Amino acid sequence: MLLDGDEPVGFASLIFRRPAHWSDAADTTRLPQIVDLQVAEARRGQGLGSIFIRALEGIAASRDCKELYLAVDPLDN
Repeated sequence: MLLDGDEPVGFASLIFRRPAHWSDAADTTRLPQIVDLQVAEARRGQGLGSIFIRALEGIAASRDCKELYLAVDPLDN
């Protein structure tokens, strides 16, 4: 969760293994992956998404990951 003080302004999931109920659960490629990234509409355009992604990159790097993937829904994005 992305916070501004105590106020939540965004969220994302960073996955290192796909949940068993996902249709591609056995696929171990393109991991780690950012899914469901969202910044509150009123806070968009302020660079918060970029700050959020850099923080997620740091988490992945701390686990010795050399790449990080982002899933984008082409229909509902």
